[in-house]
Amino acid sequence: MTKYERLVQQKLALMERLLYLTKKLEKLEKGEKDEPYVYIASGWFNEEQERTRLACLNVLKEFPEIKIFSPKDEVICPSDADQDFAETVYRGNVEAIRNSTFMVCNTTLKDMGTLHESGVAAEAVIPIIYYAELPKGTKFNLMLARSGVAVATNPDELRAAIQHFKDNDWDFTEKIPYTGNIE
Repeated sequence: MTKYERLVQQKLALMERLLYLTKKLEKLEKGEKDEPYVYIASGWFNEEQERTRLACLNVLKEFPEIKIFSPKDEVICPSDADQDFAETVYRGNVEAIRNSTFMVCNTTLKDMGTLHESGVAAEAVIPIIYYAELPKGTKFNLMLARSGVAVATNPDELRAAIQHFKDNDWDFTEKIPYTGNIE
């Protein structure tokens, strides 16, 4: 891909995002409620990642008004997939992130794909609630803590964070500050 083609692709992506946000603003101006839509970013490549992914998913399911997009439950790209299928899955996930109301990002064992997804969300100004089951005193990454609207270290904290934002009509303006140790 040439530099020109890449810039055209970036421009088209921004125009799509602008159109999406314009439609959301029009709905809000009419007083219409927007159904909350969450993208759950998480690895599932070992027992611990899958256990904590399911912990996040179970908490989210306690809020029936939230539509959940979980890549593992939507479409999995097999390791031997051809380039076209892999690109389709990638673009579908990026689109789902950009169209979400917020993201829950499970950073257990720091899966690189999950961290990339959180970067896509941060770039698109999608609020992120980070989830990491950390023993007391464990440090959490500064860049993630500052880019998120909340950091939850157990299911109860995740539930409380979601309830907080639900009680504020899904307004993520006021972050829940992370007060733990950072690295």
